Amino acid sequence: MRGGAPWVALLAVVLSSAAYAERRLFIRDLPDKAQRCRNTVQGLQAVADDRGVVCKRSELSYATGCCTGGQQHDCGLCDLRDSCCSEYEACVACCLAPQHDAVNLAKRVLRSPRHKDSGFWGDPFEYCKGVCRTHSRSTAHENSYISTRHHCFSQLGRPM
Repeated sequence: MRGGAPWVALLAVVLSSAAYAERRLFIRDLPDKAQRCRNTVQGLQAVADDRGVVCKRSELSYATGCCTGGQQHDCGLCDLRDSCCSEYEACVACCLAPQHDAVNLAKRVLRSPRHKDSGFWGDPFEYCKGVCRTHSRSTAHENSYISTRHHCFSQLGRPM
């Protein structure tokens, strides 16, 4: 009997912690997973979500991450001749438009050009977020941009 006492105590601790884990207190209801969106997060004035909607930060639902207003696939701040935009969020939303084929490009374009070990993009939203970021091809002299439209989702990656 004496050898079994530590095991009984251990079993009691495990069962009490399991019972405690079942009784979690939620302060607010968790949103339905079907209503969740990923978004570009960092925009000061605007945000783009993974449905291609760009909206003002005040129109973003912090519970779901989705834009509640704004326009889907808005290319108003972009020049479609070279696929470059003046705002990062507009670039992401426009890139996600069906006519720009981000779904197929995400599967074919390497995350880092000329580096096969970098792999391909996970999905169209990740692809558009990545290609719309500024990089050395959009600068003239290392610290100045070629154009105000320096967020590009084209193969060239820079404004004309």
